[in-house]
Amino acid sequence: MRLAILSVPLWLTLCIATSFTSNAITNEDTPKVQLKKSDSQHLPNLIQVNDQVYSGGLPEGEAAFEELRQLGIRTIISVDGARPNVELAEKVGLKYAHLPHGYDGISGSRSKELAKAVKDLPGPVYIHCHHGKHRSPAATAVACVGMGWMNKDQATELLKLAGTDPKYKGLFRSVQVAAKIDQNELDHLKVEFPAIANLPPMAHAMVEIEELFEHLQRLQKNQWQAVSHGKHSPQQTSLLLQEQFRELLRINDVRIKDVNFVRMCQESESSAAAIERELDREQVSQSALTTLDQSLKQIEANCKACHQAVRN
Repeated sequence: MRLAILSVPLWLTLCIATSFTSNAITNEDTPKVQLKKSDSQHLPNLIQVNDQVYSGGLPEGEAAFEELRQLGIRTIISVDGARPNVELAEKVGLKYAHLPHGYDGISGSRSKELAKAVKDLPGPVYIHCHHGKHRSPAATAVACVGMGWMNKDQATELLKLAGTDPKYKGLFRSVQVAAKIDQNELDHLKVEFPAIANLPPMAHAMVEIEELFEHLQRLQKNQWQAVSHGKHSPQQTSLLLQEQFRELLRINDVRIKDVNFVRMCQESESSAAAIERELDREQVSQSALTTLDQSLKQIEANCKACHQAVRN
């Protein structure tokens, strides 16, 4: 039995070859990286990354949301721990997605969710934290790297442009390990994008503070030298603890409005800052050890008082 040999027209052969070739070419729709910092009266540290993504600080007041609308923003992504002002956003026709993360880094799952948000939510998008200096540029970088819209050098340049403090090693590490995510994986990734994240911020903040404080206690027992099982360095731990006390005061909870609670948080933040200053010295003197111990005791006293008044 002789097999019939089909004759394929030359024009069809060329079309098929062109089709396969075009699929192999880098996507022409990939937004071009711009990294342009803009002066804004209402949006702190505003940076345009490309024509689809902006990074910055918390929009406060109707004028800030109106400015976002005039920029063409359609979706706001908050990576801040505080409750987003969904009402004001909706008033000017904008949508919110709340995907918070901490100062200690961005998890792999959250990085994928951020890339998915940039990919699927109506754009352009505005990604913000409180000041637009640390968390939002890091989140923007991992999202854009994940989408293949930015390389590692450009991501690092974004952090520099935003003024991200190198002390936040977890954020820099998250950007350094970020990689392009397979588009098929993103397409099949199931993610909910709540306007307000369903998490108990007060309890979450307390847990974070407790873990950081316990790590400082272990460091104290080890003469303020890094311990082998520690997640962060001594300086990094004290820095993150300061940020947690600042964040705690911004949570929308009536208990936080108490004057004594505010005072305890501010004292503890100052004590954590004192610990960081002493640990930044080349050599920890005997007087520095006294300051470190006193500062840690002050934080412990405030934590106990807070537990009695609020947590318990």
